[in-house]
Amino acid sequence: MTASRTRMSILGFGLWLLVWAGLNAAPVGELAQGWGWHQVRAYGPLAAAGITAAVLLGRRTPWTGPSPLALLTLYGVAGLISSAAASLSPLVACSLALSYLSVPLVLALCAPVDHPPGRIEDLVHMTWCALAAIGLAAAVVGLWAGSLRRGWPLYSAIAVIPEVAGMPMVRGTGLARYAGIIILVAAVRLLRGHHAWARLGWGLVLAAYGWLLWSSRSAGATLACGVGLVVIAVLTLRPAAWIVVGAAALGAGVFFHEAVVENLLRGKAVTSISSLLSGRGGTWLAAWELFRDSPLIGLGFHADRFLLEGPFRNHVSNAPLHALVQTGVVGGLPFVAAWCWGWKLVWQRLARERQAGAPEPLTTELAAVFGFMTVRSVFESTGAFYGIDWIVSALVLAYFASRRTPTAAI
Repeated sequence: MTASRTRMSILGFGLWLLVWAGLNAAPVGELAQGWGWHQVRAYGPLAAAGITAAVLLGRRTPWTGPSPLALLTLYGVAGLISSAAASLSPLVACSLALSYLSVPLVLALCAPVDHPPGRIEDLVHMTWCALAAIGLAAAVVGLWAGSLRRGWPLYSAIAVIPEVAGMPMVRGTGLARYAGIIILVAAVRLLRGHHAWARLGWGLVLAAYGWLLWSSRSAGATLACGVGLVVIAVLTLRPAAWIVVGAAALGAGVFFHEAVVENLLRGKAVTSISSLLSGRGGTWLAAWELFRDSPLIGLGFHADRFLLEGPFRNHVSNAPLHALVQTGVVGGLPFVAAWCWGWKLVWQRLARERQAGAPEPLTTELAAVFGFMTVRSVFESTGAFYGIDWIVSALVLAYFASRRTPTAAI
């Protein structure tokens, strides 16, 4: 590895850590409430965006051609403009828009379209390790502080996490997101592994995070994980095996259907579609009215928290609608186009690798994760604002947009 590439590796690793630093941190505009660790962390993505922009200024354009990430950068820029022009709190909204933009900017520097594939692969593996660690830490703290000390189920117990050393909040749906992604990664490595001990290890990981997903009682994440597992089965199993796996899954569903329904509905009575969607129907209607208030440029990042039932009290919980509320049609159209384009790239990469034999394990993992994120985007605002969903989705898009060359380290 040359000295310049070593410097780029160190710089990329540091910038990626700064991007992660702002997760679940208080918005920058709330620093007036104090200079605690979780307020200061919000500056991490802003610093990453500034450093990356400064480095890129002396180089050619970040992308050698159009890509889904370029469209999503356009969405982020539209959100920055609308945040400055239309938000109730421009400082908070603009800081969140810049945090959003930090992700594609850092990827443009560390893993441009024509990069050697090893660069993006290293970032992906780093991200999987972080997701596994965060999910495990949240589960352990939730079990200790809530389940063992108060007798609460895990999906409720994680609400006490902020009481432990001021840690950031992780809801049941958030825990399910971490678990679902690791389940998909473990499933691919279990099926495609070459060594018995490695397969045993990934089987244990699959079982552990499967329990976490079940304990989180998140219907949306469970459905999304099921879709991801179907993607994996189609890409890795022979047709005869599909029948066996499908029959086993159907039999388990029929035999345990009461327990599954009770677990996912959390004891709620389903009296309407809106109640089945945990009240999202009413939220979507209210969000649509917000979009109609400013259909061209939107109301800026964080508009749902400001305007849906008062500040910081609600969430759109649908990615395309969230994009429209924040950026109007100016940003909403490239947002939706980017996801459609992403699926086109996934299909093209899978077709190309299948012609050469079989899809690479990492390609299978990321195709399944992209399916997971796409399903989640119906029930959550996946990729529409700065957060772990956006970081993972951007990585997936960067991988499928890359022009593959022989593998090399960062």
